[in-house]
Amino acid sequence: MSHVSYLHGLTPKNWNKTLEELALKITLHHEGCNIIAGRGMSGAMIVPALAHRLNVDWCIVRKTIHDCHSGFRAEASNWPDSPKIVFVDDIVDSGTTFRETVRSVKEHCCGAEFLGLVMYYQTPGSIRQLNLSTIFNLPLTTIVR
Repeated sequence: MSHVSYLHGLTPKNWNKTLEELALKITLHHEGCNIIAGRGMSGAMIVPALAHRLNVDWCIVRKTIHDCHSGFRAEASNWPDSPKIVFVDDIVDSGTTFRETVRSVKEHCCGAEFLGLVMYYQTPGSIRQLNLSTIFNLPLTTIVR
């Protein structure tokens, strides 16, 4: 098993099931989504594959642009008119990752609208996740891994 426990849903054994469940959650709860966004390594691992499965564009936000080949913090396969974004991540703890993603995306594409958050690793902090959903005033859905 990986030393990074939150990647459990992304092992070869669980990969397709995780993508299937995430795609279903997004389809059922976030109508009109045309971009899947993520941040850092956990985003880069799942977001493009999930976007491909849903036939939508994707966006990855770097945690830093220091020593990076690109000066852009947010990179996307395409920025559609009126981007409607679902943020996908392994967990939500403090909300910093989501806040930084929103800030970076809106700097790059000011008309972007975030529809919700979808988590693919549910932790004992699930109650805190629900509180963050209220703070952000966006629906938060999770899949259990």
